[in-house]
Amino acid sequence: MIDEKYTSAFDSRFGPHWETELQGQVVCVYVMVKEYQGKPEILPTDPGQIRTTILGLPYPDFCPLK
Repeated sequence: MIDEKYTSAFDSRFGPHWETELQGQVVCVYVMVKEYQGKPEILPTDPGQIRTTILGLPYPDFCPLK
């Protein structure tokens, strides 16, 4: 999930509805995990925080599930 204030940066980089391409894919996201209502929340704020080959961004070597 992307916060509304950051969606334009992601849409600009990947195109509209880019997140639907990620369904069922392995994605590496590099962000600080915060707690929201007692559960972990992962909210990227920059397109550079996401790595997945489906978006043309190869996984870094240290990504455990590449």
